[in-house]
Amino acid sequence: MRVLPLGTPGLAFALLLAASIPQESRAQDHTLMGLPEGADARLGRGSLFGIGFLPDGRLAAATSLGVWLYDARTGGEVGLLPGEHRDDVHYVAFSPDGRTLAASESWDPTIRLWDVESGRLKTALEGNGGGVCSVAFSPDGEILASGGFNSSAIRLWELDSGRLKATLDAGRNGACPVAWSPDGSTLATDGRGGILLWNAGTGELEGVLEGNRYGVGYLAWSPDGRILVGHGDGGTIQLWDTGTGELKATIERHESSVRSVAFSPDGQTLAAGTWDGPVQLWDVESGHLKGTLEGHGGKVFAVAWSPDGRTLASAARDGAVRLWDAASGEPTANLDGHGSFVAAVVYSPDGRTLASGGRDGVIRLWDTDTRLRRAIFRVHLDRITSLAYSPDGSTLASGSLDETIHLWEPGTGARTVIRGTRHHPWSVAFSPDGRTLASGGGGWDGESRVAGETRLWDVDTGLPVTLLDRPGETVWSVTFSPHGHLLASGLADGRLKLWDADTRRRLATLRQGREWVFCLAFSPDGFNLASGSGGVVRLWSASTGRLQRTLEGNGSAVYSVAFSRDGRLLAGAGHDGVVHVWEVETGQLLAALEGHGHWARAVAFSPDDGTLASGGWDGTVLLWDMSPYAAPVPADAPEAEEEPPVASILEPSAPNPFNITTRISYRIAAPGPVRLEVVNALGQSLHTLVNEVQAPGTYQVYWNARDQRGSPVAAGVYFTRLRHPGGVQVQRLLYLR
Repeated sequence: MRVLPLGTPGLAFALLLAASIPQESRAQDHTLMGLPEGADARLGRGSLFGIGFLPDGRLAAATSLGVWLYDARTGGEVGLLPGEHRDDVHYVAFSPDGRTLAASESWDPTIRLWDVESGRLKTALEGNGGGVCSVAFSPDGEILASGGFNSSAIRLWELDSGRLKATLDAGRNGACPVAWSPDGSTLATDGRGGILLWNAGTGELEGVLEGNRYGVGYLAWSPDGRILVGHGDGGTIQLWDTGTGELKATIERHESSVRSVAFSPDGQTLAAGTWDGPVQLWDVESGHLKGTLEGHGGKVFAVAWSPDGRTLASAARDGAVRLWDAASGEPTANLDGHGSFVAAVVYSPDGRTLASGGRDGVIRLWDTDTRLRRAIFRVHLDRITSLAYSPDGSTLASGSLDETIHLWEPGTGARTVIRGTRHHPWSVAFSPDGRTLASGGGGWDGESRVAGETRLWDVDTGLPVTLLDRPGETVWSVTFSPHGHLLASGLADGRLKLWDADTRRRLATLRQGREWVFCLAFSPDGFNLASGSGGVVRLWSASTGRLQRTLEGNGSAVYSVAFSRDGRLLAGAGHDGVVHVWEVETGQLLAALEGHGHWARAVAFSPDDGTLASGGWDGTVLLWDMSPYAAPVPADAPEAEEEPPVASILEPSAPNPFNITTRISYRIAAPGPVRLEVVNALGQSLHTLVNEVQAPGTYQVYWNARDQRGSPVAAGVYFTRLRHPGGVQVQRLLYLR
């Protein structure tokens, strides 16, 4: 079982896992738990779906990785129950004896029953008529009840035989959730007209509590079974007397919707998690608000009481689980490290820090040596779409769906906010000199599509430099070439645009059909441009704009591509959750790395190429060992030593002919003044590329077919001319427009 999250609030009290991990288990290094093959470590504990206390007082947090177990007194993790599900599981329940786990995926009509101790699949319950939205064991553990998204049927399953015992008609589709009374005599479900009460023995409908006309978001029985709590109209909390069927009390909703409720073990207090963050404590008898627990950044979706009633746990969309002293209302622990899906990862230039960001709007900085979180920034109000480090590592840029770009000082957390993007900045990229930031975006303003834009910003001031392009389509990706002369942008209509970064003139438009261009990356030498789209990675010549190769292997949309620093490897992250690694020269697929479940969203190579980081929908960053794919070195090969050239040589330019940019390489044997220029057929200098004293060594520069003033030159024959202490050398060059 790969994923074991909890989806319904009432399931928290069904967690009985005494046989799985002993109470005396000691905390382990969670970065090494349950790793997929080929991975060195995992940063983060996965996307959080639910929480609950075990009878012995330990806290269970259900995530996309499995169920984490914590010591509720210290907040330390004591174990992980890993899973092996093929997709995110949103609805689970444990049998009362703790030996069986029922798990279902949101849109899969199958419920799978797993043996908790061995992790093996016991049986699968088929025929749920659409996605399963709730599961619950009867108190005696003999019956499992399930509700479905696309069906009005509530199904009761005999667990010994796996046979469908009965089907109850709730009167409308999407009858969620389901909840058993403590004595098992009554099953409460959502349904037409409100909350339906069924006789568990006969399957007959015994009563209807007229609650929310639009569906009940949660159900919870008091410990003595005398009160049933449901979601009423307008977001109110309704308390029903189950003996008389009368509405006992209505608790007016908070400023935002209530998403989960839980009774204290003595039945006197009702805890409610709200969508704007506070946890409310209500007196069940009087219906008065007893207190409010502040601390979450927002969207509390689960609450649970410890068996002794002394501790209350709450879980929120920011990935944090907080433990509260029930008597004082003071926080006792904050179990952070969970998070929503990771949409962006990037290494700092020195390789000592890895930054990640995702759906929860939180940026996490990880120490790559200790694999511990170094810092956390919680400022963005919506999902983070992209991250980029400046070349010197002093600034981290983050783009978000809150329509802002933040420029951070990673060491201090100080920031500059770029506003006025007027679009969702899906991609940000620094120029090689670190002075300019490019952003690409577009999207929706809630009612209509916002035209895509490519903008350039001044990093020092945070002010706009220019609006480079407004193509009418979303700009999904932007990236600078390593030499800084080119800027590439990828659009939602399948076009790639190449821009002269100096003059801001469009040089070429590359077309690949109508597939969205989600991501772009230049090779380290600037010769190749990789693009990712609907199941295909393409390699383009950055100099000619021609398609060179199509890399096969991805079966779904490719969201992120990255070259290794030596340019040998190319990695791509796709919607199918697989990270593919290709050899650039041959196009051979070297590896398909599986571990995120689905939706691998981001990839980045470490500066030494030893590690590939990937972020995914499961809310984690996986660190993959790249040593198996390193360039082979003969065992008897001598250690390479850089020696000065024996002669000064001007190499032929490459590519040649060219129509966008070309690389000019040369070697200098003796120190002295060096002048490299482009001249016309008459020997007249058009552009001086180098004019300085240089030490012996190998050098390379790029020419983008511009004269000294930045004006484009005409197509034709030109020459590169190198003057050095040993003489003058010339090479022919052909420019095609």
